[in-house]
Amino acid sequence: MSRQLVLALLLLLAVAVIAVLPRYVREPLIPAAELAAPTPPPAEAVPRSVDLAAARRARQAALALVESLLAQRAALEARGAASWGGARWRAAQAAFAEGEAHYAQGAYARALEAYQRAEGLFDELAAEAEREAEAARAALLTALEEGRVAEATEALARLRRVDPEEPRLDAWAQRVVNLPEVVSLLAEGEALAGRSDWAGAVAALERAVALDPEHRRAAERLAAARAARAEAEVRERLGEGYAALARGDLAAADVHFRRAAALRPGAAEVERALEALAARRQRVRLEARLRAAAEREAAEDWAAAADLYAALAEEDPTLVEPRVRLVVARARAALDRDLESLLADPLALSRPEVAERAERVLADARALPAPGPRLAGQIAALERLLAAARRRVPVALVSDGATEVTIWRVARLGTFERRVVELQPGRYVAAGARPGYRDVQVPFTVPLEGDPPAVAVRCVEPL
Repeated sequence: MSRQLVLALLLLLAVAVIAVLPRYVREPLIPAAELAAPTPPPAEAVPRSVDLAAARRARQAALALVESLLAQRAALEARGAASWGGARWRAAQAAFAEGEAHYAQGAYARALEAYQRAEGLFDELAAEAEREAEAARAALLTALEEGRVAEATEALARLRRVDPEEPRLDAWAQRVVNLPEVVSLLAEGEALAGRSDWAGAVAALERAVALDPEHRRAAERLAAARAARAEAEVRERLGEGYAALARGDLAAADVHFRRAAALRPGAAEVERALEALAARRQRVRLEARLRAAAEREAAEDWAAAADLYAALAEEDPTLVEPRVRLVVARARAALDRDLESLLADPLALSRPEVAERAERVLADARALPAPGPRLAGQIAALERLLAAARRRVPVALVSDGATEVTIWRVARLGTFERRVVELQPGRYVAAGARPGYRDVQVPFTVPLEGDPPAVAVRCVEPL
């Protein structure tokens, strides 16, 4: 057998296989009666010279595509495409049926082409469905937000038709059910807010938000009502606090101002109120300490008063009154110390230098207007003591006529048995000397008041 004859027989065998292959591969996926498929092309229309590899690739592509087309068509049917898809839906169904018919006849390339047309139409329908769903969602959300119950109900129904798998459908359906009550509560809250009944407005709006937490206008109105209620309470608290501050009830003012601070942390008016309270507290403390110092002044305890004023001036150098009073208190404390030191040793007044100092102190004391009882008593006592220190007091001295008697820093008196000497009040020492006897020293005091004792000066102890 010649080589040309063998090749011819092989070609005829391939044509025969291709002609009968479709009937053994698969049955049509959709009955012809349902699809109203067009009449298959006559057998003689199928090319006789077939590229087996191309036919196999077309068949595989058609098989792969038809699976996705079936899923697409089922999804679109679930979304009600038959009711709204119109001519495009019918054209897509026809293209799919045509592909099935071509596939059944083994015309895989033509079947693939028809399937691809169906795919494009299904894609357009899916996009249209998504647009319709998006429009329905937008309409639904707008109607919910604006409180239009009928429009919200209609948009929800549209969305159920075009996107029954929307995961938020149940939640949105509940919002539609609650919408009439939400609208009523929202209107009530806004009316109460218009009358500045912030507590009532907040209560109504809280119920509205509880029914529909996603309702933006209700949430915004609630936030505004709460802010207004807080603002009103802040104003009330500040007013009560300033009233308490005016009547000196600092504890009550503190309660009101701190409540206002909790409602409006960092608010300028609240900070000013707290500063006013702090300043008043500082003033109260200052006044209490100034009163304590004034009480020490009234008691003429000038040293204690000076200590209080010094502490206040050191604590706050800007305070004028403590610094001014400190100067006075220190001067009076120094005068008081001088008077007390002079009164503590009245006999020293007989010394000229001490008496001169006492006169200066007395002059300073007398120059003060309206002296208190203590100062007046000090002045009177020093004047009396100073006068007494200047008088001459007769002092009797007795001796044995043999002892030489001398009063130190006063005079040498010689020997005598009795002698009277006039001395100023003070402390003295009488010394006696006698040949062959031990010297004696006899201290004595001439008192400011009363009679002085007799002073005996005798040397009686032999050497």
